[in-house]
Amino acid sequence: MDFITEEQIQKYRQDGYLVLEGFFSPEECDALRERMAVIVERMDVPLHCRTEFSTEQEEQLKTQGNADYFMSSGDKVRFFFEKGVFDSQGDFLVPRERSVNKIGHGKYKVI
Repeated sequence: MDFITEEQIQKYRQDGYLVLEGFFSPEECDALRERMAVIVERMDVPLHCRTEFSTEQEEQLKTQGNADYFMSSGDKVRFFFEKGVFDSQGDFLVPRERSVNKIGHGKYKVI
């Protein structure tokens, strides 16, 4: 893959993300999807960590009591969930594979 263009840089600055077609081969994408399916199926998330994902610190403080789970995730594999996927006891209301907003930040441990 060539270096990104100035147009792509501007697109990233405008949209906050950039699609890099061909960055991974279809086979690599399939392998990553299969591996992530296994990780999500086996995820063991303590009840106190079953909170909805937000990048807003105030919202993190409101839902989690603090932002430590998010802020200390740089060297760990942590699960962050969509809104409305847990009942009042913290049990999943939707299939696990549809509950995840993102898995981060220690993604290098996935493969």
